[in-house]
Amino acid sequence: MERANTLGWRPALDGLRAIAVVCVVLFHFNTKPRLPGGSLGVDLFFALSGFLITTLLIEEWYTTGTISLGRFYVRRFLRLFPAFFAFVVVVVGVKVVFRDTEFAGHPAISDTLENAAYGLAYVYSWAIAFDSVESFGFGHLWTLSIEEQYYLVWPVLLLVMLRLRLPLPAVIAVTGVLALLSTSVPWILGDPTWRRLYYGADYRAHGLLIGSMAGMLFAGGFIRASNFRHPIALVAVGVSAAYIAGIMLFSSDKAVFLFMFGYPLVAVASALIVVATAFVSGGWPLRILGNHVVTYVGRRSYAIYLWHLPIGQWFRHLDAPEQLLVAGGLTLVAAELSHRLVEGPALSLRKRFEARRTVAPEPAPAPIADALPQIAA
Repeated sequence: MERANTLGWRPALDGLRAIAVVCVVLFHFNTKPRLPGGSLGVDLFFALSGFLITTLLIEEWYTTGTISLGRFYVRRFLRLFPAFFAFVVVVVGVKVVFRDTEFAGHPAISDTLENAAYGLAYVYSWAIAFDSVESFGFGHLWTLSIEEQYYLVWPVLLLVMLRLRLPLPAVIAVTGVLALLSTSVPWILGDPTWRRLYYGADYRAHGLLIGSMAGMLFAGGFIRASNFRHPIALVAVGVSAAYIAGIMLFSSDKAVFLFMFGYPLVAVASALIVVATAFVSGGWPLRILGNHVVTYVGRRSYAIYLWHLPIGQWFRHLDAPEQLLVAGGLTLVAAELSHRLVEGPALSLRKRFEARRTVAPEPAPAPIADALPQIAA
């Protein structure tokens, strides 16, 4: 039996995170006219999150014979919530202290607290989708709520399917059906508003689900590095990158065609890019994506994402180059402080809950490579 892929630390994936977060920052700053579709960096994050989480869960299943949901949720909480909570406290404080000034967007305290509550409860996406609630400095929290809702549901569903002894190909097929249902939301709802689709977790879930399918194909050993040396695979990755870059440069993230079929294609293209990046181990791709500066930004991408929007809005009166320099620099400072003062201590606690790496007492389902023919190398 051929050994399945294991994830480990892959610096190129940090590089991909850096590209995604930089695109989102440029979209939210006054540089948006130069990158009108830059918010697709979020879709890349969705595919990457689905891929990474599912790969780690499948690896745990193979090595321990189970998935510890308690450990998973504690690890996710310690990785995400402390920095998020610190961010909300600081932004609420600034908005309350400067509430009567244009600097803070003239917020009502009740509006500030309402948005903070939606954010901390990880339901901000639904709040925006249905109530048009979106306050100065908080608007980007919808993505975090969608990911947290996914983290809450997906591991349970995956564990149930695995405990039913479904072979991994069947689990992938079920996940594909769920992704198709998610992409069908525009037709199921009839005539939804773009806001309902753009922020709704039911529609946006397909990006995470397609990323999860890629993670199962990777962890099961069905996709291997040799596959991405094939000319067809190289062309597919190139076309995927060109498709996403084309939308970022020349289209709006709210274009009608995206909701009909564009976003699902973005999810597929993103998942393909993520898997290809996971296999990067040398050459010019690693020299670019694995560069120390790029990987630094990638490792700080979560904190950068948290802090860039309010800081950028506080300096929105500046021209694009000045705003990028000042707000971008302060964002990096805030991200580094978050890493050292909040995320670092939380990470030291998180290590106590890392998945066990013992041999399973019972054999887990065979990797997908044993059940299906490999892609031509």
